[in-house]
Amino acid sequence: MTIEERLYAKYGGTTIPEFAAWMLKDGTMVNGSKEGWQRDLDHHEISEFFKHSKFEDPGSSYIYIKKFMRRGNIRICCGTTDYCCELWGLPTRDQLKSLKKMFAAARRLGCRTYVDWHTKRNNRHSGTWPDYLRWLYRYSDLVDTYEYDALLYQYE
Repeated sequence: MTIEERLYAKYGGTTIPEFAAWMLKDGTMVNGSKEGWQRDLDHHEISEFFKHSKFEDPGSSYIYIKKFMRRGNIRICCGTTDYCCELWGLPTRDQLKSLKKMFAAARRLGCRTYVDWHTKRNNRHSGTWPDYLRWLYRYSDLVDTYEYDALLYQYE
């Protein structure tokens, strides 16, 4: 089983962004709510799915978060006032579809949106969901002109 399959088998899925800890390459969100009413799974817990190095420094579990994101998975952090995600490289089309739904829900709820994205050259960018859409439109073929105009119109 892959790391993603083992993670999903252990925690299951959710359709509630506030409960999600991760979004997998197929756009499904991994349940991060052990209690059932809030996300209480820490992102650092992803380290249990990786083989640990004997040279690893204590407290350096962020390296496993980065490794997991570099595999194409998205880190999700949604709450009652903010919807955020962090990703490495371009999202898959399935992920983008799920992100659009997630950020549309944030807009309906009046939540702020944030996206941190890392390019292949390790450049880190931060911005709002519309900022990220502008970046995708400019540097990828994932968003066409019609869709771009329609999505940004929602945020004006």
